[in-house]
Amino acid sequence: MTCWTVSSHCPIRTMTRPRRTSAVARGRPAARVVVSAAGRDVPPLPRLARLVCGLGLGLQVTVADHRHDAGDPRLAHGLRWQVTAVAPDAPLDPATVPLDRSLSEAVPNCLRHLAGTLHRSLPASPDFPIRGPQQPVPPAEPLDPTRQILDLAARHPGRPVAARLGRTGCRVHVPE
Repeated sequence: MTCWTVSSHCPIRTMTRPRRTSAVARGRPAARVVVSAAGRDVPPLPRLARLVCGLGLGLQVTVADHRHDAGDPRLAHGLRWQVTAVAPDAPLDPATVPLDRSLSEAVPNCLRHLAGTLHRSLPASPDFPIRGPQQPVPPAEPLDPTRQILDLAARHPGRPVAARLGRTGCRVHVPE
């Protein structure tokens, strides 16, 4: 079996995907092209919580468990996640409908919008000081709350369960 590595200097890299595949396999009967897809480098939820809390924000994790809806094609299926950085004094918003299919999909979305959330949390008036980190030593990485949030979501199928991780601890909203 011959393995091919396409480098950045190779003219094949500049071709479109179908032409590139045929160029790699040309001249070889029953050629096989093996493609390796690597997942994104996503930080774990406790590390994201530590970062967000260190910036003076809170982290809201919302999960909806739709695994019981597998028989109805009109409804969502599986777990839905949403991870959002929020201002520490913002109310817990349990009405948010999570849309991401996995936690590893929700965390990069949170990181993508972190700068905007941080900017919106700054006071508009120059009379109020900007909050800064108030801890002389960085805290230890918090425990991973994923299992507990999933257990709560399983007890309330189809309804969003929200947890707010902050500097002072964790608040949870469970639907009634």
